[in-house]
Amino acid sequence: MHEVGCLRCWMRRAWYNVYEVGRMKPNAWRRLRRRTKDILYMSGAGALRWGVRRMSNEGVQRRADQLGALAHRVFKREAEIARRQLIDAFPTTTEEEARETARRCFQKLAASALELFKHRQLNSQTIGSVVEAGEAERIREALSAGQGCVLVMAHFGNWELGGAAVALNGVPFWPLGRELRSPALNRLAVEQRTRYGMRPISRERGLRGVVECLRSNGALGILPDVDTSVEGVYVPFFGKLAYTPVGPYLLSRKYDAPALPVFIERTEPGRHRLRVGEPIQWKRTDAEKQSRIANAAIYTNIIERQIRREPEQWIWMHERWKRQPETEQGGAD
Repeated sequence: MHEVGCLRCWMRRAWYNVYEVGRMKPNAWRRLRRRTKDILYMSGAGALRWGVRRMSNEGVQRRADQLGALAHRVFKREAEIARRQLIDAFPTTTEEEARETARRCFQKLAASALELFKHRQLNSQTIGSVVEAGEAERIREALSAGQGCVLVMAHFGNWELGGAAVALNGVPFWPLGRELRSPALNRLAVEQRTRYGMRPISRERGLRGVVECLRSNGALGILPDVDTSVEGVYVPFFGKLAYTPVGPYLLSRKYDAPALPVFIERTEPGRHRLRVGEPIQWKRTDAEKQSRIANAAIYTNIIERQIRREPEQWIWMHERWKRQPETEQGGAD
């Protein structure tokens, strides 16, 4: 009898929950969907972390190839954006070549995600087994002046692992970025970056951290290769105007901090190379707007040259040319 009573209680609660869900207002529905997504994200992250921990580099690459190919088929809109933008950026490429490069792009992105789960415990002694980072010495040289420095980076290769390589090679690294839409995933990302020795700065929480970074002789990491809601200008990118953040130039100029291009390249399964360029030489012009355009074009051109080396290592599913000057009243500068 007791078991029957418990079952009845459980059924009453279940029906009440269904009734309450049916009465939910739109905001409550959004909160429920967000929580459900967070649960799925964290469950998936936990499964991946457990699954790839003992895999070889080749095993991780095989699994990434499978997941990336699946994502390329499932996320049709993003796959189409990647294919279309590849054709626009490389006019001589064929439809089939563009589709194949887009697929490899998804696979490289999947590999980057799996590698982060595999290498959660990297430290200053073990980072060298994953990332060849001899050129990090150039960053330390830039910091020797005591003015801090700005690292112009990109969503290229395993950029999260690139930040880890910078921090674990003795550089006080402060990456600036937007918070992820999923609070659970955002907490996971911040936790991982902190574990690698980074000091993440949230763009949404103000720029106090940016000032603290440069005044304390830190290396500020900025990724200006995406169209995002920050101050920017239109400059050529693969022959077409793209809205580009001007933060790297403005901060470098304001704080007299050298700016260096920094990228990470995938060289083979599980192996990467950190590439650090010479300090960027800014152009001086009398007109402020022209100065911003000219100097944003400098680092955009550097990023473009890097992408041309290995196109499949960039995020072609991002709508880089979504905004155009003629679509905005008065433009954006």
